[in-house]
Amino acid sequence: MHILTEKLVKHMCSIVIKKGDHAIAWDVLETTLRTAVTHGIYELIEECIHQYPGLVWYKMGEFFLVLVAIRQRQEKVYNLVYQMSGHKVYTDIAWKEYANNDTAFHLAARLAPQHRLNTVTGAALQMQRELQWFKEVEKFVQP
Repeated sequence: MHILTEKLVKHMCSIVIKKGDHAIAWDVLETTLRTAVTHGIYELIEECIHQYPGLVWYKMGEFFLVLVAIRQRQEKVYNLVYQMSGHKVYTDIAWKEYANNDTAFHLAARLAPQHRLNTVTGAALQMQRELQWFKEVEKFVQP
């Protein structure tokens, strides 16, 4: 099933990208990427960015892909985007203010979505995980 899914994603990305229109590519891939980030499906994101590297710089609503990963607490997606962007993504977008004057730090400091909090039981462990996440984001954002 996993192999068939990978083939489907590769085929979908190649067809969308062959159209040559960035607006069409983004319209088709935005929902796919948003769902993948929310659920931590980094393989799908990796394939889409591999075939269309410009996706790193498109906004999903009010935020870039990496900021959505920060907001959704998706470590694998966050690391993937960071590595695939050549570490340039943080220099360019980490300190800019977005919706409601939020920066990457604001997104990391907010309470995680409920589906991510439920992966750890107990308030103390949840708080520890949230603090670790903030520290991780803090490492990559240059002062």
